[in-house]
Amino acid sequence: MKRIFSVVVCFAVAALVSGCSGGAGKGTQYEKYSSIAHKFSVEVPKGAENFEVETRDAVTSGGNSVTTTLYSSSLKDIMFMVAATPVNIVSDNVKESLEKGRDAVANNGEVISKGESTLAGQPALTLVYKTQSQGMDVYYSGVFAYVEGTQFQVLFGSTDQKKLEGADAKRFFESFKYDPEAAAQKEVPAAAEGKKTSAGKGQTLESLCNKLTLETKNTVGAAYTSELENQTRTSCLAAADAYKSSPKADAAISVFVGYIMDACDGKSGQDWIACYSSQAAAAGQAAANEMMK
Repeated sequence: MKRIFSVVVCFAVAALVSGCSGGAGKGTQYEKYSSIAHKFSVEVPKGAENFEVETRDAVTSGGNSVTTTLYSSSLKDIMFMVAATPVNIVSDNVKESLEKGRDAVANNGEVISKGESTLAGQPALTLVYKTQSQGMDVYYSGVFAYVEGTQFQVLFGSTDQKKLEGADAKRFFESFKYDPEAAAQKEVPAAAEGKKTSAGKGQTLESLCNKLTLETKNTVGAAYTSELENQTRTSCLAAADAYKSSPKADAAISVFVGYIMDACDGKSGQDWIACYSSQAAAAGQAAANEMMK
């Protein structure tokens, strides 16, 4: 299961592109998000209830193919994620499997603490760790559990370590419920919520990366140094590497850029960055579809 959880870590870091000011805060209203596919529900601050959903395939150490579904949402400098992997584990091996998964995640950062807890009434393992994204420290608190044939990782992240002990994190973890009757959350892609635009027409990957760098700088302010600007731009431009082996690389990149620019048209600052983060997975899928034509 190590490869699965390593993928989860990379996805989680990407979800916190920036956002260095203000989380949900005191007096927050909470909304429920439910997944009928994996029969769970959680509560998150209002504004973070529209989770993005992405699937990743992997092969276990035993040679079995499994699919992990990642549910993620972010709000300013906090991130919520649930990773669900249906897999058959013999009861005697559950703790060992969870430990392997936790260790795989821990290897991607600096461990702050490990422990035991419960999730949905089942024994669980916990992990608090730190990693870096674009030169900034990002802190995570995670819970690992096996519930009714599904291995869950429930993760809360923030650039502010204190928020791992805050009300939003506590509500998120304590609200997790495994419910076979959970109602599906109606999801509306951000790009389809309003009028279709042509903001992405003719835009290049370089222009997208420049936009990302600019909006991040406008959001973070003086703490966003020239070195961090270069890191952001370089990492963004490296996205082209995923397509360069395809004869349709240019078309795929154009689709990716156009999708993001159209979806986030009219937004700026933190709102644009949040839009970029939430739409990146869908844009990547659109680009992949273009390559398969």
